[in-house]
Amino acid sequence: MLIKPVNSGRSFISLLNDTVLYLFSGALALGTINPFRIHQSFDPEPESLLMPILAIVFSFIVLCRYGFKNTPKIIIVFALLMFFGCLLGDLFYDYYSMDFKFLTKLLVVLLFFFSCITYFSNNPQKIKTSLIVFSVTCVIVLLVVYFFNNGNTIEINKGRLFIFGENANSTSSRMLIAALCFSYDIICNKRKWLVRVLEILSLLLLLLYVIQSGSRGSLISVVFGIILLLLFSKTLFTRKTLFIVLGVIIVTKSLPVLVNNENIAIFERLQELEEGNVRSELMLNAVNIYKDYPVFGAGNNGYQVEKMKRNYSPLDSHCIVTSIMAIGGTFALVFFICFWITLLKKTLLIRKTNVFPLIIDLCITFIALKTGGVITFAFLWYCYAICYSISVHEFSNQIIDTVN
Repeated sequence: MLIKPVNSGRSFISLLNDTVLYLFSGALALGTINPFRIHQSFDPEPESLLMPILAIVFSFIVLCRYGFKNTPKIIIVFALLMFFGCLLGDLFYDYYSMDFKFLTKLLVVLLFFFSCITYFSNNPQKIKTSLIVFSVTCVIVLLVVYFFNNGNTIEINKGRLFIFGENANSTSSRMLIAALCFSYDIICNKRKWLVRVLEILSLLLLLLYVIQSGSRGSLISVVFGIILLLLFSKTLFTRKTLFIVLGVIIVTKSLPVLVNNENIAIFERLQELEEGNVRSELMLNAVNIYKDYPVFGAGNNGYQVEKMKRNYSPLDSHCIVTSIMAIGGTFALVFFICFWITLLKKTLLIRKTNVFPLIIDLCITFIALKTGGVITFAFLWYCYAICYSISVHEFSNQIIDTVN
C-alpha cells in the first residue's frame, strides 16, 4: 500500500529516499572497500553488507511510495524470467542444496534495478545528482590512495596497481564510468572555469588509475567512450576542439613516461593476446556444462559442483553470457538477451540528442562480457538503470517537443 500523501510525511520520506540513494551511490564507488567494517561472518572472504542493506532499504521506500508506477512492465518480465530460469536450474539440479545466497543476491540487485528506474522516472533530476555523488566519491578514493597512502592501501603486482586489496579490474570498471561522466560534462556542458579545472584534474586522476590498474577492457572502454562522445555529442565545435588539443598535449607529454615506467604493465598487456587463453578456458568450461544442462542450466550450486567434478578451475566464467548459460540455461539466456535488446533500443532512440546512455550501456556490457560473477554486481544494474532512465526521460521530452 502506498504511503498516504501527507505533506510533512511525504517531505520526510522524500528526504530519506534521496539520502539512501546518495549513500548507495557513494557505496558503489567504494566497491568492496569496507571503511565501516560491516562484514558477513559466514563468508571465507568477508564482503561489505553496506550496499545490500542500502539497496534493500532504498527499494522498500520506493515500493512504499510508488509501487511500480512508471516502471515498464516488459523490463520487469524479462528480468524476472531470467531470475526464474536461474532458480529452476538450481531446483532441477539438486533442490536439496540450492544456492539461496546467490539467488537472494540476484533478487536484491534486480529489485534495486526496478526501484531505481521507478524512482528516476518520477524524479529524473535525481539521476544527475546520483552520478555526481558516485563520480566524486571515486575521485576521493583515488585522492586518499595517491596522497594519503600509509603503505597498506596499495600493492603493485606485475605492473598492476591494486588498492585496498580489491581486484584491479573491478576498481577500474568503476573509475572508467566516473571518467566518462566527467568527460561528458566537460564536453557537453558549460561550467565556471574553476569547476572545469577541477573536472579536468579529476578526469586525469581517473584515467591515470585506469592505466595503472592494467585493465585492458577498462582502458579500451574509456577511450572508445570518449571518442564516441566527441563524434556524436551535440556541443560547440570549439569545446570539442579544445578537449582534443588538451588531450593530445597531455598524451604526448605523459605517454613516454608511462611506457618506460616498470610499474605500469598496461602497454605490455595490450600486446600479449595469449593471456586471453585463461579467460577463454573459463568460458569454454561454462559452455561445456551448459551443453549437459541446456534448458535450465545447472543452477549456481550445480555450476560449482560440476566444475569440481570435471577438475575445472573454481573461478567463475569471465563472461556474463556464458555464466548465465551455465547457471540458467537457454531459458535464462534468452530473457537476458531480450532484456538487453530492450535497453539498447531505448538508448538508440535518443542517440542523436544524448549519446551518453548508449555509451554507458555499451561500455558496462563490454566489461560484463569479461568479468566473473558480474550478474549479481549492483554496479552493473545501477548502470543499466541509469541508461534506461535517462533514455526514457529524454524520449518523453522529445515527444513533448514534437507535440508542441
